[in-house]
Amino acid sequence: MKVMKRPYRRAQETREHVLEIAGRLFYADGIHAVGIDRVAEEARVTTTTLYRLFGSKDGLVYAYLERMDGDWFAWLERAVSEGGLPQFFDEMDEHARDPEVRGCAFRLALTEYPAGDCAVHCLVLDNKQRARARFRDVLAAQGYEDAESLADQLMLIMDGIEASAAGRSKDSPPGPGPLLVRKILGVD
Repeated sequence: MKVMKRPYRRAQETREHVLEIAGRLFYADGIHAVGIDRVAEEARVTTTTLYRLFGSKDGLVYAYLERMDGDWFAWLERAVSEGGLPQFFDEMDEHARDPEVRGCAFRLALTEYPAGDCAVHCLVLDNKQRARARFRDVLAAQGYEDAESLADQLMLIMDGIEASAAGRSKDSPPGPGPLLVRKILGVD
């Protein structure tokens, strides 16, 4: 049997590589369904390396969600700067039609970590609270007097778009979410 030599990577490169692999596996198959051994095997690292980098599987999950959080807010900020909240919701709806998309990674994680006192659960709730706050801030900066209420409505639309993703495909027509956003914001 031929033994494959693992590629050399610096610690930060290894960490990013593992997060990429773990994120793909966790999102596709579910966090609890993917063992640390599988992540190590697919990332071509040892389990010792995983524990050294992340401390535990929950540490790896937390790091994966932190990374997703950063990516999500970067996406939101880019879309808002290019075309406002309507563009963000257009992009979200288009993303939901990707056959690889199962829905919101944060909501999926919340179902696997229901205990309110665990770090993963708290990170997910914090992500949702900051998303709502960012929607509110964007709306307030645009002069909407009812930014609080509108932010709540946008959160419901966002959750609806994400929840519909599992039943959609690239051939699915656009969903009603972006149209609803435009209607409640009074824009074309």
